[in-house]
Amino acid sequence: MLVMQGQRQVASGTFTKANSRLSLVDGTAFFDCGVDLSAYAGLDSGSHEYYLKVYSKSNGASIGGYVGAVGGGAAFGGEGITGWRNARYETFTSNVKDITSAINTAGDADAITNEFAVTGTCYKIITTVTLGSGQPPILYDNGASPAISIGSIDAYWCSQAGGHFDYYNSIASNYSAVCSIKPVTDCAVTGFHIISAQGGSTQNWTSVSGSFNYNDGDGYSYKIYKVR
Repeated sequence: MLVMQGQRQVASGTFTKANSRLSLVDGTAFFDCGVDLSAYAGLDSGSHEYYLKVYSKSNGASIGGYVGAVGGGAAFGGEGITGWRNARYETFTSNVKDITSAINTAGDADAITNEFAVTGTCYKIITTVTLGSGQPPILYDNGASPAISIGSIDAYWCSQAGGHFDYYNSIASNYSAVCSIKPVTDCAVTGFHIISAQGGSTQNWTSVSGSFNYNDGDGYSYKIYKVR
């Protein structure tokens, strides 16, 4: 939807990547930025009063959609990690979702999860890395930059690459890690669902720029418009 003359802007603001809870996946699209915007929430069906635009600060690319019902409270799906594959660690053992030992004395090495990540899905990532020596591993989304974080993690992440997650080391390391990566299926009551069409009920974004940064380190801005 193009925001047309006569459609009144009623709210705007900025938020950081750390506060971003964006789901761009069909069927569970939602928005939560850490600010209570529930006053603009309506229903997931019928006529929608407000339209949201979100902009990546790094490049100005945007996503947009109609504001649906308020979030039902942060909710999570089942554990995504069901196993790890070793790529070049000299010693490597795992127990379903956890890495019990990963050792390399030199060079590159990866620990790669099973293929479960869906592009646009918001994930809650919690890992606790115990470092014996060397460099803590760096977690990537299907090997793509930017890195999610180094070492232990407690963060939300919207998968831009899909596929798997991987812990990577470029130098010697000896560590173990307790890991959990779960899809976020609903947002907090401070956020709301996104509906793709005026008068519709499909929980999806109306428009998504191909260059929109799903995890922008520079942060985001948003604008809410009254459209009826």
